Amino acid sequence: MNETRTISLTKQFDQTDSCHYILSVYDEVKPELLPKNNLRYMQVFVEKFDGLDIFIANGTDERSINLTSKVNVTNRNFTIPPTGKFFVQVQPAVGSLYGDYD
Repeated sequence: MNETRTISLTKQFDQTDSCHYILSVYDEVKPELLPKNNLRYMQVFVEKFDGLDIFIANGTDERSINLTSKVNVTNRNFTIPPTGKFFVQVQPAVGSLYGDYD
């Protein structure tokens, strides 16, 4: 934990492109074994985005996704305990053009 990764897309991203990321931690635990006073969390924060639709979900694997949210200007910070994974999907926004993506 206490590690930060930055993922950047450049304006070379194209209308037909799509990115899928799975973010997890090495010390993932089962929910029932999570200490009650756990202070360790996983966080995804989307700092800036233009011309992109970004969806974030969490679950233990792709078949057990609990919640899916679309990132927008007020909904861009996602935090969960280390009991699952984050699934991030990035694609061009409808109506955007080549060169709009950042």
